[in-house]
Amino acid sequence: MQPNPFVVVIEDVEAIAEIYAEMFEFEGIPVEIIPDGAIALQRLAMEVPDLILLDIHLPKVSGMEILAFIRDRSHLKQTKVVVITADALLAQDTKDAADLTLIKPVSAMEIRDLSMKMLIG
Repeated sequence: MQPNPFVVVIEDVEAIAEIYAEMFEFEGIPVEIIPDGAIALQRLAMEVPDLILLDIHLPKVSGMEILAFIRDRSHLKQTKVVVITADALLAQDTKDAADLTLIKPVSAMEIRDLSMKMLIG
């Protein structure tokens, strides 16, 4: 694992975002929760997380636009992106840009285990 890894959860449903965040905080990894797409773009212009959990359906700016933004920025080149969505059709569209795409329902344990493998390398 990188020294001092940092995770960003971009999810507008607060209860889901909290569950995702707690998984990493339990492992001692700091997490920032971002509830809407516009704020996510502002933060990602300045932050360089090691891992992003990204929902597709977000207020103001879609997860698809955020994913394109991430992949278009050189400072985020090493950032791993896990897309988590209930939209199977849009999930297909993320497969080339995301490091991993998961279709809800997916267990928190599965998300944690797959994400931790990405952080560890």
